[in-house]
Amino acid sequence: MKPVVRIYKSIAITCKLIIALFFTQACSKYQFNHAFENIPETGVAVPLSGTISIDQTGGHLQGIQLYDKQKHKYLFMSGSSSDVAYMVKAQLDGSARILGTDSLLLDPYRHAGGFQIYDQFLAVGIEDNKRRNTSRVMVYDLGKSEGVWSDPLQVITREGEYERVTAGAVGITKLDDQFLIAVANWDSRNLDFYFCEEDKFIEGEKGFRLIGSLELARISRENWSDTIWHSYQNINLFTGSGNQLYLMGFATNENGNNVADLYKLDIDKSDIERLNQFNGSVETILIKKISTRTFKLIGNTSFRSGAGTFRNDNGLLSIFVCPEHIDQNSKVGVYSMDGY
Repeated sequence: MKPVVRIYKSIAITCKLIIALFFTQACSKYQFNHAFENIPETGVAVPLSGTISIDQTGGHLQGIQLYDKQKHKYLFMSGSSSDVAYMVKAQLDGSARILGTDSLLLDPYRHAGGFQIYDQFLAVGIEDNKRRNTSRVMVYDLGKSEGVWSDPLQVITREGEYERVTAGAVGITKLDDQFLIAVANWDSRNLDFYFCEEDKFIEGEKGFRLIGSLELARISRENWSDTIWHSYQNINLFTGSGNQLYLMGFATNENGNNVADLYKLDIDKSDIERLNQFNGSVETILIKKISTRTFKLIGNTSFRSGAGTFRNDNGLLSIFVCPEHIDQNSKVGVYSMDGY
């Protein structure tokens, strides 16, 4: 009887594993969409204490991201002024306490825009917001012990027509062994996509290549959940199950409400593999709007001032939002299911 019992137990265990795998795959297919839909529409205000060493005259905050590192959580906020683009770092622990401010680039690159952190890498666009014909996309390694801001890991140089080559919002993610950066220009009229092979990226070799662009005014919106493309101040990129790419855009609508939109991005993998061997561009980049959500305002924060998404190890999404300027009454807003 014992061998029979062992056989039945083996069959039972195998069945459980098959069922678990089935449900894991079924759930993961919709995991990112589900996480987006489950971000609370009502957030909490977190006091922001401390001052910054930058004269904020002539500028404003533009982006915010959470950086979760070894049981310590930090908020980074990008900002612009009349003379310098900068980054604010605050420790998040019940409240947000400003630890310091670092200069990124000087005039004319005075305007740091919306940005994103992937793993330990922070990608931000810095532009000349007056002439509007030049910008730099900087990638910084937050894992470095020193020289984080003075020695960027990667730099993408953008020069060209008025407002076409600005870099007001930047997203970054990883797709297989490639890093992908998306850059939105003035009022997010165009999206430019850059790829870099992982080994070149990590080693700091110049490797980002422009592989395609989208002019949103010319894109068919026939199958979109709705046809509105906002002037996004921040965009975030994510890679979901099956290497599905997602783009989130943050803005305020005509009623002043905070709006987050979710898009699916499709870039043919065979095109990417071909580009690893030859220069050129991908034949097709598809974008499709699949959801839009509004979020209640928190104090004087706004998705127009700066907003960004954090995805934790369980796949849950949180949105952080900042005010236009930092003062003694400043707060940041957090929309999250699992606290912060």
